[in-house]
Amino acid sequence: PMGVLSDRKTLRDKDGKKRWKIIERIGKGSFAEIYSARDLVDKSIVAVKVANSARGATKQLRHEHSVLKALQGCSHVCTLIYFGKHNNLHFIVMEKLQHSLSHLRDLGGRSIRMAGEIGQEMLRCIEALHIRGYIHRDIKPSNFGIPEHNERDHECKILDFGLSRKYIDDKRKHKSERIY
Repeated sequence: PMGVLSDRKTLRDKDGKKRWKIIERIGKGSFAEIYSARDLVDKSIVAVKVANSARGATKQLRHEHSVLKALQGCSHVCTLIYFGKHNNLHFIVMEKLQHSLSHLRDLGGRSIRMAGEIGQEMLRCIEALHIRGYIHRDIKPSNFGIPEHNERDHECKILDFGLSRKYIDDKRKHKSERIY
């Protein structure tokens, strides 16, 4: 089943031009569905995250966009391409990662050494968020992915910032309110 978007649907950019042609649904969460799509401008394959009809889904996606936008420039975070709305559907277009770490785990065949290197890379991803004052709050293998053009077998990026929260303010002080 396709979900919120139909097969071969094309999303438009802010100028109303057809821009991202949906290929297939590749993931589903409580607030959004993720699709692979072809960018009609540069022909690249991207990931498109679309808010579903659940209560609060659009607010959640807007929050994720604001966190992702704040983290751009960090090599350990997936690249944000676009945030917009098409026919009342809010969506984020971002870099499509090759495989999630849960997919690699399921494939098996990795050495203990490689697993250790991937674990260290995951810690570098988490550390990069913390340095920028964010906590992720949903750490699991499916929220890490291997970039398409990956120089090392164990390079990974962190994604899915829907539950993330800022825990350090702009003056580098811990926020006092409780983070839920």
